[in-house]
Amino acid sequence: MRQIGQTPAPEPVSGGPAGTAVRPKAERYDRIRGRLADAALSYLPLAIAVIDRDLRLLYWNAQAAALWGLPPLLAAERPGLADVVAGLAILSAGQRSRLIDFCADHIRLGDRVEPDSRLRLASGRDRRLAVQVRGMGRGTWMVTINDSKTEGIAEPRLPDHGGTDAWLDALTGIANRRHLHQALQALPADARSVLLLIDVDDFQGINDRFGRAAGDALLCLIARRLAREVRHDDLLARPGSDAFVILTTQADAASALANRLLDVLSQPFMVEGQLVEAGFAIGIAAWNGSADAVLEDAAQALRTAKAGAGDHRFVVAPQTDPAGCTDQPESDAKRAAA
Repeated sequence: MRQIGQTPAPEPVSGGPAGTAVRPKAERYDRIRGRLADAALSYLPLAIAVIDRDLRLLYWNAQAAALWGLPPLLAAERPGLADVVAGLAILSAGQRSRLIDFCADHIRLGDRVEPDSRLRLASGRDRRLAVQVRGMGRGTWMVTINDSKTEGIAEPRLPDHGGTDAWLDALTGIANRRHLHQALQALPADARSVLLLIDVDDFQGINDRFGRAAGDALLCLIARRLAREVRHDDLLARPGSDAFVILTTQADAASALANRLLDVLSQPFMVEGQLVEAGFAIGIAAWNGSADAVLEDAAQALRTAKAGAGDHRFVVAPQTDPAGCTDQPESDAKRAAA
């Protein structure tokens, strides 16, 4: 009988001489946790697989096995993703190639890839697959496939800033033009607010090159990146096709915010399995008591920014309080004054 506080004797490995080797309890717990995780993942309406840097499958759940026609997971098997995808008869050869390239690009580019990017593949008129890849660390990545045949594909929604559908942009889920104008009209005349007008360079060219669906997906990804950079009491809106607005009370850090936004937007976007790089310009204007006037000031500053050199730049409207723009780059300041 073991007394309280006494350390239990180590368990001998089955089949070996007693006391010659031990099997740590942590190893048994890992096996138990693995079985529990596998059971939990089997209840999710997603096909889930874990791949390594060489695009070999290390794990797949029951839904992935059914989708790909694989047998239950065996420890000795490490099938290649290309071999597995080749059996997806519901996809064309081109779609299967895009799926493999999508996963390979995520591994190759690492943190440079937009985390919310997804590849959408249509199979017939009524079935769609949405593929996402996320890094798990230690040279592994998780691939999830949402199959509309199994479960309706749910698109994540951005915060609605307290509005209803009538005040939200139907594509991106952020505030629309109506919501923006209502917020501007509600501002006191002496409010220390600043408006940042953000525009995508040559968005029509992106549409022409990658297609309308890719252009819409790019706008959604831009909205998500911007949403991660604004404060809870800031307003993020999409008043036009390829334009975004941030209305903020951070008047003393407007230029710092613009610099941060341009840095975030400078990273390439993974759009529908294609790597897209876009240029951006920002016009900044201080609240001057009129919704139309502040929007025009910001638009004029934006036109000046877009006329300058470089792919990522911002300009502050001359009427804006310089105290709120102390971080403005010298080159931009000169262009604004020109």
